Amino acid sequence: MNSELRELPAVELSTLPLILKTVSESGIADQMRLADLILNDQDFFPKLMDVFRICEDLENIDGLHMLFKIVRGIILFNSPQIFEKIFGDELIMDVIGSLECKFS
Repeated sequence: MNSELRELPAVELSTLPLILKTVSESGIADQMRLADLILNDQDFFPKLMDVFRICEDLENIDGLHMLFKIVRGIILFNSPQIFEKIFGDELIMDVIGSLECKFS
């Protein structure tokens, strides 16, 4: 990955591996760019949490593990603006639920 990243992968069950790779293999400059892209995409977290709920309903363990790693990776960007978004009333319960899936 490089700092020329212009857009996030679409948030779908089928793209979780690509999103995980994008989040987990990013360097410091890429993390800053990814954080900006995430903050500018109003639908990224709601869609990600929709995929989380689908994975839960389907008992898709691989998907839940990828979501755990994606959410953890984004939290590790340590962005106060992202924290504000994901720990708000609308998303907090699903975000916490996705972090519980480490050992599912």
